Amino acid sequence: LALLLAAGRSAPAAAQAEVQAWDAAQLHAQQGEYDAAVAEYVDLLRREPYRYDQVETSLLHVGETPASAQGMARALGAALEQERAAGDEAVVAALSRLAAACALQRGQAQEGLEIVAGLPDGQQGEDLLFWYAARCEAQGHPGVAARAYSLFADREQDSPYLFTALL
Repeated sequence: LALLLAAGRSAPAAAQAEVQAWDAAQLHAQQGEYDAAVAEYVDLLRREPYRYDQVETSLLHVGETPASAQGMARALGAALEQERAAGDEAVVAALSRLAAACALQRGQAQEGLEIVAGLPDGQQGEDLLFWYAARCEAQGHPGVAARAYSLFADREQDSPYLFTALL
C-alpha cells in the first residue's frame, strides 16, 4: 500500500483496485499527511456517506496528540472552505461535523460551536447544533452546550426537540 501511494498510484489497474480510500486515508494520516488524508476521507464520504461514524472515529484517533490534532484541524478547515465554494451541502455538513468533533476533542468547544453555527439554513445546521449541544453537554462543556441549544431553539421553533433544547 505504501509503495502504491509513494508511486502516485501509478501501479497497474488491478493493484490500484486493491487500494481503498479508507486504507489510503489511514496511511496518509499516520504519516502526518493530513491534507491527503482528509481528501481521501472526503472521497470516501461522497461515495459511502454511511461510513461517517468510522471516519469520525478514525480522525479522533489520529488527533490524539496535540500536533496531529492541529494538523488535522487545519486540513479539515481547508477542505471545508473548498467544499463550501463547491456547494456540496452533504459534504459541507459532514466536514462541519467532523471539524466540530475534532475541535471538541482538542478542548476547543467554542470553536466547534462556531463551525456548526456557521452553517446556513438547509445544510443540516439545525440538526448539527442539537447534536453538538448534546455532545458538549456529555463532555463537560455546559456553557457551550447551553449556547448551542439556544441557537437550535431560535432556529427550530417547530422542532419536536424544541422543549428538550430549552430544558
